[in-house]
Amino acid sequence: KGWSYSNTGFYLLGAVIEAATHKPLAENYRARILEPLGMKHTFLDCHEEPRADLSQSYSRSFFSLLGQGNVSDVHFLYTWSAGGLVSTASDLSLFIRGLFRGKLFTHPETLKEMLTPPENEPYYGLGIGIYGEGVYGHGGGIPGFLSHLSYDQNQDLVMVVLFNADVDDPSSIASTI
Repeated sequence: KGWSYSNTGFYLLGAVIEAATHKPLAENYRARILEPLGMKHTFLDCHEEPRADLSQSYSRSFFSLLGQGNVSDVHFLYTWSAGGLVSTASDLSLFIRGLFRGKLFTHPETLKEMLTPPENEPYYGLGIGIYGEGVYGHGGGIPGFLSHLSYDQNQDLVMVVLFNADVDDPSSIASTI
């Protein structure tokens, strides 16, 4: 009938993946997504060693009483399958192009299902935002980092906006561009 976006739902999906495969989520990501797409600089924080140089990160929300502070050494174990991947702009471009070019699913119907929104949520499919005709993506954030990734199928155009501070809205910047 319908559904609603939930980080808890993505966290539970990670548990289902581990139970079904009998392998850690990081290993599943690596074997099913990261290695097939050549994403050499992406890793699951708190579960794998960094695979890229990490930027310093700053947060106002995490230190709301103290002002903006450096949270580079803070790791958010709770994000896990609901946003715990650390990546680069180039790896994110590989991911979204691989997704839309059919490199991740055996059956093309899987992507079609992802892009079909339920009646109660016309701008969001299964794990992906629907921004317009042929334009899809997703944003995310934790204290100290904000991101937005979108793909325009009509122009084969990828847009990645990454912030190492939680002070602005990367989705609105992407929309403006």
